[in-house]
Amino acid sequence: MAEEERWRAINGFNGLYEVSDQGRVRSYGNGPGKRRALPRLRKLVPNLRGGYLTVLFIREGKCVLRYVHQLVLEAFVSVKPAGQVTRHLDGNVTNNHLSNLCWGTYTENKADTTARLGNDSGENNGNARLTQEQANEIRERLRNGEKGCDIATEYLVSQATISRVKQEKRYKT
Repeated sequence: MAEEERWRAINGFNGLYEVSDQGRVRSYGNGPGKRRALPRLRKLVPNLRGGYLTVLFIREGKCVLRYVHQLVLEAFVSVKPAGQVTRHLDGNVTNNHLSNLCWGTYTENKADTTARLGNDSGENNGNARLTQEQANEIRERLRNGEKGCDIATEYLVSQATISRVKQEKRYKT
């Protein structure tokens, strides 16, 4: 038997909006100062950066855009703790069921992604411009006194990339 959906008011909107533990949002608003008896489900829109679902509210005549995953956690768990981010435990950023969400650190969130997808640093990153072998060659050439700007030109990367390779912020040995 399916669990019954629970709804809670969204803070700061005078009871006009509610969020459910299944990641849905509804509105009782029917124009300025008017309240309808039956709620209407709100349209959830994927954010262009990352695909996270968002919803648009009106408060005091101004549009307010909020992430659905944060609304769920704030309504059912707690206000966002300082230094915390939302973790989607299954990696699906559109799955905003309460059972799939929790607050955590950026490091925990990154570890979730690494556990699911593997290490995405160095040449495993889809945007990588260098291989691990090239990074090792660059470090050797820098140790032998070659200038980073000359190496950057040869490999068609920025000097900042060469610096990150040197400091092992990218392509660690």
